[in-house]
Amino acid sequence: MTRLLMIERAILESCGNSKKTIFEIADETGIDISIIGTLCIRLKKKGILARNQNHYYINKDANSLVVANSPENIRKEVREVTNSMIENYFTRKENRSLKLQKVYVDKTEELILNSMLDQLNRFVEDLQKNHKKNSRNIVKKQKVLMWGHGNYNDLIESSLQLAR
Repeated sequence: MTRLLMIERAILESCGNSKKTIFEIADETGIDISIIGTLCIRLKKKGILARNQNHYYINKDANSLVVANSPENIRKEVREVTNSMIENYFTRKENRSLKLQKVYVDKTEELILNSMLDQLNRFVEDLQKNHKKNSRNIVKKQKVLMWGHGNYNDLIESSLQLAR
């Protein structure tokens, strides 16, 4: 099975808590209804979604869902999200933020940086827990956050590997 597109994952998020019609999915995701209809059929053929009358829901027994969440497929999704974030940032849309800095840090500063990233991670985890089961959650209103750091040398090496 091929990977899931970001918009397919948005559909799955919409159907995650309850059965939804394509109209409800379109409203929650902001995706055109004709695209939703096509993608729901595609996800049903993959065995990830099931349908009961006019309502779609996640087929939790689907082996294809396990494959879709494999590390390689998640890696591809992260690339898709990252590319989309970069494109959004450079279109100068409001309420968008993207920061990338190259900095020198000593051991003490790195400990402080890691501590701050751990705090941010706990904050985001708490947000996820607090809003997880809320039926008023609308997929299209989520914020996408990215954070972390890496050694510049490691990133250069990865870039060279991709270029080969």
